[in-house]
Amino acid sequence: MRVGTLQLFKVGIQSLKYLGHEEYFCLYDYQDILKPFLDEYYCTEDEVERFRNQSYRILEILEAEGKVVRLCGARVNNPRYVAVGGEKVVEEADSEECDHHESTLFIEEQEYSEKLNFKIIEIHNQIMAHTELMERFPAHSQYLRDAVDKLESEARIIGYKKEILDKIIDE
Repeated sequence: MRVGTLQLFKVGIQSLKYLGHEEYFCLYDYQDILKPFLDEYYCTEDEVERFRNQSYRILEILEAEGKVVRLCGARVNNPRYVAVGGEKVVEEADSEECDHHESTLFIEEQEYSEKLNFKIIEIHNQIMAHTELMERFPAHSQYLRDAVDKLESEARIIGYKKEILDKIIDE
C-alpha cells in the first residue's frame, strides 16, 4: 500500500507525542517509535529498506514544517534531532547512544553553526534583492511578496536552528 506525504506527516506528528520528556532524539530511537505506526500500512520487518527511506522522509517533512530540527550535518549515520516546542530536556542523550565521540560532535556542530550563519546572510541578501525588485517592478509585486514571505519563513527556521545549536555548543 502506498503511503502518501500527508499520511507520513500525520504519522510523524503522532509519533512525536511518544518521545516522552526527551526533546532530543536520535534517528535509530525514533525509528523504534515509528515502527508500530507504519506497521498499519505494511510489514516493516519484511520491507526494511522502505521503512528506512520513509523514516528519513518523515523526518524531512517534519523538518520542513518546523516540527523538528536536525542537529548534525550531512552524512551522519545516526543524526540527532530536537523536537521544536516540546518540553525542556531533562538529560541530553549520551554520546555513546548516538555512536559519536564528543569531540567529533563538537566540531560538526561548530561547522554546521557556521553554515547556518552563512545561510542566514544569504537569505537576507535575497530578501533585500526581492524588495528592491518589488519597488522597481510593481506589476510583479505579488509574486515577489510571496517569495519574500517564503524567504522570511526559511530565515526564521534557520534562526531557530542556530539558536538551539548555540545552546548545545555552550553546554
